[in-house]
Amino acid sequence: MKELYEEILQNVRTGDQLSAVFPSALIFAKKVSNVQLENWILLETNGYYNSNSAMEEGTVVPEYRSVPGRWHDIHGRPFILNDPDLQFINEYRLRNPVFDIEELSRNTSHIDLPDAKFTSKIKERFNVDVYAFRFSPKSLAGVLSSIRSHLITSLMSLGHEESIQKQESSATDLSLLHPTVKSVSGD
Repeated sequence: MKELYEEILQNVRTGDQLSAVFPSALIFAKKVSNVQLENWILLETNGYYNSNSAMEEGTVVPEYRSVPGRWHDIHGRPFILNDPDLQFINEYRLRNPVFDIEELSRNTSHIDLPDAKFTSKIKERFNVDVYAFRFSPKSLAGVLSSIRSHLITSLMSLGHEESIQKQESSATDLSLLHPTVKSVSGD
């Protein structure tokens, strides 16, 4: 188990493909019975879609998956809002699986994501026809970095919990020893 843990941490730190690390991380999460990490990995691997079995009621796409950009019409003209209270419209939370995000990050020109739900809301609220959300693929580096950091933090937390459990179990084992043996070998 420790070897798998160390291997995953090493691959997360040095590898450039998070999508290649997630299968091993999922196995590890299952072996240590960490349902929270397991569900998060499934959401990141398969996307934050209702069809994903890990998507539970109340699950929201994490803020770290936000990219800045603008909505554009079919002719590429931007929809510009100057109202500070409505600037959230200029961000989009990506539901895509991490593999798709890695692929999109390799683009050299802007990325257009159509989203019928949001385009209809913009039409309803502002009476403006928009076609897609446009953003730079460079902004995906921050998303991938956040996912990587979250995985490392989660794994390190598990590793810390395991070492605490080992310390506690070794302390418990010492308490079972004869007092003379404890006094000689307790430290």
